[in-house]
Amino acid sequence: MHRSSGAAAEALEPVTTVVTLATQRHGAQPVVGRLGPDCSLLLLHGDADTVLSSDASVALFRDAREPRAMPIYPGGGHVLDEVAEKVHGEVKRWLLKKPSSDQKGAIPDLTNRHCVSGGPSV
Repeated sequence: MHRSSGAAAEALEPVTTVVTLATQRHGAQPVVGRLGPDCSLLLLHGDADTVLSSDASVALFRDAREPRAMPIYPGGGHVLDEVAEKVHGEVKRWLLKKPSSDQKGAIPDLTNRHCVSGGPSV
């Protein structure tokens, strides 16, 4: 989530998922606790990120409500180029995931609307 990521929480239409790359805590901390259960959160981070520690993603993950996920990619740098195929696959699976009716923390049908946020932070 970038400094402007509060916009996802303030959107006029309901946001059903937020996907972030190399998340920073600044500006995101107050927003992340307001997401869910109708908005899923996918935090993606590399353990070789020299710009933002994955600790920021971990802290946000702890504050987030279900549904949420946080893969940390071994060898992944700040923009996750080193693991781009894995990231692409993970995001695609997350956006297309269809929960069973008895699944705890079910992820809503995300094929109609989504908000993707992330990338290099400045």
